[in-house]
Amino acid sequence: MSEIGQKELQTQKQVIQFFQDELGYEYIGHWKDREGNSNIEEARLSDWLKRQGHNDKIIGKVLDKLGKANMVTLPG
Repeated sequence: MSEIGQKELQTQKQVIQFFQDELGYEYIGHWKDREGNSNIEEARLSDWLKRQGHNDKIIGKVLDKLGKANMVTLPG
């Protein structure tokens, strides 16, 4: 790995540590090669929204809107 790659990896580790320590996030690992990998983990998001007290209709709308937004391709 190049020196630049090493610096990037170190920065990523620091960001992950910050999110865990300061914001209480759970790191679920590097899922780059996981089957079905997605920007939106629908099951995890749905479970969280239910725990926040949202009903299935609202959750469905959220997932639909996020799914549509996720499909937008930026020019470049």
